[in-house]
Amino acid sequence: MIIIFILLNIILMINMIDIILSTSRNNDIKLWNYNEGINILTISKIYDNNSNVCSGCIIFDKNNFNIFCTGCQNYIKIYNQTGEFIKNIGNNDVYYRYYIDSSEIEDKKYILVGSNKGIQTFNYPELNEYYTFIEGNDTQYHNEAKIIKINNNYNLIDTGLFNYIKIWDFINKNLITKINSNTASELRGYMIINNRYLFIGSEDKQIKEFDLEKKIIIKYINKHTSIVIGIKAIKDKNGNEFIVSYGYDKNIYLWGFN
Repeated sequence: MIIIFILLNIILMINMIDIILSTSRNNDIKLWNYNEGINILTISKIYDNNSNVCSGCIIFDKNNFNIFCTGCQNYIKIYNQTGEFIKNIGNNDVYYRYYIDSSEIEDKKYILVGSNKGIQTFNYPELNEYYTFIEGNDTQYHNEAKIIKINNNYNLIDTGLFNYIKIWDFINKNLITKINSNTASELRGYMIINNRYLFIGSEDKQIKEFDLEKKIIIKYINKHTSIVIGIKAIKDKNGNEFIVSYGYDKNIYLWGFN
């Protein structure tokens, strides 16, 4: 009875608070109460071979949610909100999976997984593979992907170790174009505002702004003194949008968006 009581309280707590999910090289995932800064759930030793947990995400379904995670080897693993293992999905022949997240189009959710064999996508909640977006025998690192609507078409934006941005037609599954990023360095993390303007960091210390409709670079932002590893969008209480960037130079910058 004590165990049941604890699990019920975890479920009740999670339904009422903002959650942060963290992954680590210690091969575990943790959920945190954002407001209190406390750990509310830990899933340990996720991969049998002690592989790192590279990425994780939470997908909500009404009052419940599932936790998805990827490692450098083996399958994509799924857990429920109490930390109970549900199942594996994905092929075991993909050796590196760096990124996992979800996108929603017309009330349909998809899981996006970046690997060294393209961007794998899965239907949710069916969990069958929708398609793997890959150009030829590409084995470069695909670090991040999102599905957005550009000119009434659903496009998958694909970035990684390669120094250009790939735009795929998500419905017809064909490569539309590649935008040259004017850098020989790896692209790191990105965000999109208004389904049109893409901001992306890179190892060359710059943040670049792209117009996805015109498929061109429109701005270079130079402030970081080392690799830019992440970019996020935030809003203040009045709904104004800002950009947060962070890098290996240990600096975090807040940018206005016009």
